[in-house]
Amino acid sequence: MPADKSKPEIPAELIGACQGILADGKVVMEEALFLQDWIARTESYAAIPTIQRLHRRIRTLFEDGSFCSSDARTLYNLLQQLVLDAGQEVHTPSAPSVSSKAPRPPRTKAHGEYRVVPSDQKIFDKPEVIDFAAAFCFTGIFAFGEREQCESETTARGGIIKKFPVGGMPCYVVMGSIASPDWLYGNYGTKIQKAIQYREKGKPVWIIHEDMWANRL
Repeated sequence: MPADKSKPEIPAELIGACQGILADGKVVMEEALFLQDWIARTESYAAIPTIQRLHRRIRTLFEDGSFCSSDARTLYNLLQQLVLDAGQEVHTPSAPSVSSKAPRPPRTKAHGEYRVVPSDQKIFDKPEVIDFAAAFCFTGIFAFGEREQCESETTARGGIIKKFPVGGMPCYVVMGSIASPDWLYGNYGTKIQKAIQYREKGKPVWIIHEDMWANRL
């Protein structure tokens, strides 16, 4: 019987890696970072469109240096479909759960390609008072905990959570204390860039470090 040409030619080692990641019914940040780095370092994958699309999608998920529960679900579904499209089975627990929960990077050490963000960088504002009745937009990876936890602590104090910075009301853009080296060289991500634009226009938008936010709770 001739081979099914509709199936993408995906290396068996990648299928095996995906099956291993999916085996416990969840995808965590470390697994996503491992997969991103592995694909980037394997030149033989560069000519395979399916893998190119997967690699671009993973990079998009980490665009702001974060990896939340919705990102985990998205990547889980992508890996599951990739395995199925290759004609292989996906073995998962009877009650799979997708989660982004994973040990947080230590704040005093490098974690893979991620680094601690110094709070004394010029980009950060240092307002004397943080108004917790204002809007808050969170970006990056937080030593405090998952982004959802940071948002919950903020809403409990009256804050309004926004997915992206807003210029029509006071808005604090809180940057997590963990980021990629690119961030340290000015590649801040779309949320920070948007906040900078608002700030330059004189809008009531402040970019603050996670430590300042946490200390004012």
